Amino acid sequence: MTNTLHQIQARATYLRHAHRKGGYGIHSPFVFHWLNSVLYERTPFYAYNRLRRLRQQLLHNTDTITLQGFGTAGARQSTIHHIVKHSCSKRKYAELLFRIVNASHASHIIELGTNVGLTTLHMAAADSHARIITLEGEPQLHTFAKTLFDKHHADNIRTICGDIDHTLAQALQTMPTIDLVFFDANHTGEATMRYFRQCRPHAHQHTLFIFDDIHRSADMEQAWHTIQTDTHITTTIDIFQMGIAFFNTDLQKENHIVAF
Repeated sequence: MTNTLHQIQARATYLRHAHRKGGYGIHSPFVFHWLNSVLYERTPFYAYNRLRRLRQQLLHNTDTITLQGFGTAGARQSTIHHIVKHSCSKRKYAELLFRIVNASHASHIIELGTNVGLTTLHMAAADSHARIITLEGEPQLHTFAKTLFDKHHADNIRTICGDIDHTLAQALQTMPTIDLVFFDANHTGEATMRYFRQCRPHAHQHTLFIFDDIHRSADMEQAWHTIQTDTHITTTIDIFQMGIAFFNTDLQKENHIVAF
């Protein structure tokens, strides 16, 4: 089955099972509150307008960079416009990450997959005191993002370029305790599980793991299912594009599918 067909079928299944917006039908007080105070929060945060303007600027950026395409067909040319339009987290998901950092007071954050740095800037803007390490395998994307961070004076972001199978260990040594990890790099089930198992020992009671593209393919869905059943994970929330996993042992072992 092609990934496109799989995603169509997965979305249909998601829509059939997703709880309505507002958390109706959710029995867990914690999850109900989290949905309404974070997921569905509509406060026009101070940073949104600036970040939305930046997204528009990047969508009009026709500069070309070379992507090495590790593990795919090989090197190719792409414009910043195309990358932002097709590869970056959409605005509502980037702003959700802003709200999650803001609400959780995450101060030690690791991002796997910097891309052009737009999502990283959203997390950095939520708390200027938060320390973020972002990992990118594509050298020219890394250079572009680092320049963008410098331009916007995002001094709380540290970038590391290289194969994430090697650089993640380096990041974890630098940041042995982590409050939040955003997994947005190699979107295969095997790589996702490898990164998850590497990060898991550094999690604590209030750590959040957020996985992008959990329904991208059958093997990504299998990885998400394995994460949901992991004994260290308690509650999970599936919003289709992303899966959010909690380590909080005060919560029941529950998996929620929620409209977003």
